[in-house]
Amino acid sequence: MTVSVARQPIVTAEKKIIGYELLYREDSCKSFRAKNPDQATSDVIFKSFLDIGLDTITDNNTAFINFTKNSLIQRVPLLLPASKMMVEILEDIEVSPEILHILQELKEKNYQIALDDFILTEKSDSFLPFADIVKIDWQDSDITNIKNVVQASKVYSFTLLAEKLETKSEFEKAKSMGFTLFQGYYFGHPLIVK
Repeated sequence: MTVSVARQPIVTAEKKIIGYELLYREDSCKSFRAKNPDQATSDVIFKSFLDIGLDTITDNNTAFINFTKNSLIQRVPLLLPASKMMVEILEDIEVSPEILHILQELKEKNYQIALDDFILTEKSDSFLPFADIVKIDWQDSDITNIKNVVQASKVYSFTLLAEKLETKSEFEKAKSMGFTLFQGYYFGHPLIVK
C-alpha cells in the first residue's frame, strides 16, 4: 500500500525553508477534501510519524500540523514530540474556557502554537497570548484584519506568517507590512511525499 502526505514549505524572507505544513491527501492522489476533519488530522499524524517518518517528510524542519477541536480535547498533540512540531489551531475552533486551558497546558509543555487563518475579533483575541505564530490567509483576509493583526503582534510578540501568497507582489507587500514567514504557491505547491 502506498502511503502519502502532502507538504508545503514555510519560508523566511530570504526563502529559507524553516518548516512544512503537512496536509491530508488520500493515498497517492491529489484529493484533499476529507469528509471527516478529525480523521484527516489522524491520518496526517499516523502517516507522518509512523509510516513515512517525520524527519523524512520535513527534512528535519518543523512540522506544522492542523488540529481539530476534538483532537485538542483528546490531547492528541501531547502524544507527539514538542521539539519537532507546530500545533496549528484551525480557524473554526471557537474560544472557550476548555480550549484556553488546553492551550495553556500545551505552552507549559513547550509546544509551539500557530493560529491558522486568523481573524481578529473580541473573542479570538483571547488566543493571542498563546500564539507563537499567527497565520493570515492573504487571499481571504481583508486589509483591516491584516492591519489589526500586525498591530496586535506588537503587543503579544508573535511572528506573522502570510499564507496563500501567489505572486511576488503579494510577497513584497506582506514583507513591507511586517510579515517574516511566508507560505503559498509562490514558494511551492504542496508536494506529495509517499
